Amino acid sequence: MYLLECYIEHPVRSIDQTFTYYSNEPALPGVRVLVDFNHRSIMGFVEHVTETEESLEAISARIGYPIKPVEEILDQEPL
Repeated sequence: MYLLECYIEHPVRSIDQTFTYYSNEPALPGVRVLVDFNHRSIMGFVEHVTETEESLEAISARIGYPIKPVEEILDQEPL
């Protein structure tokens, strides 16, 4: 499993932090992804990718919120 730290492109709010999502496929930093943010499908940009064997429950407990899956990886190469 891969953990993707993503910046969210929100149409109204300026969000200056990353959010963690998971994917079973690797993704490169700089690619665009679709993610569920506040029950809406929103585009994000991958900042950092980490491969892990840790369970989703353990990661969610550590970071303080449930980790959601990446809905779709939009690019194969970084922008």
